[in-house]
Amino acid sequence: MNVVQAEVARQSGGRSKGWALVDFATAEEAQDAIERMHNSDVQGRSIIVRVERPGAGAKGARVETRPENSSGLQIVVRNLPWTTTSEDLRQVFQQVGNVVNAVAVCHTDTGRSKGWGTVLFETREQAQAAIQGFNGVELEHRPMQIKLDRFD
Repeated sequence: MNVVQAEVARQSGGRSKGWALVDFATAEEAQDAIERMHNSDVQGRSIIVRVERPGAGAKGARVETRPENSSGLQIVVRNLPWTTTSEDLRQVFQQVGNVVNAVAVCHTDTGRSKGWGTVLFETREQAQAAIQGFNGVELEHRPMQIKLDRFD
């Protein structure tokens, strides 16, 4: 099995939330991991291994997902403070390059940040510099989680 990326969800203090996301090189490898590891024992605990369910849907329903289509120019920033604005994101990330667009995603009813956003750079090198320079760096006591946007 070829694991491309694995990310353990963590609380603000660094403690594991008890789940993780794992990306495999192929759908076949992901299915093999599910078949081999679902209900297996890891450190005395039975684990559930399944395909990530994007959004809510009827149980057992197949959900159409859009294909990955990354330009390499946009990053996704997670674990942001609820008070973060688009301008805050722009100011933080302009330190590594020219920010074309920065969006702190907000709830439509309250206007409060959902805790994540996107930042679009002029070059791929600037996007990579942002990932390398700011992933794990705290913004208002919250370590930012930064990845290349797979769908920009």
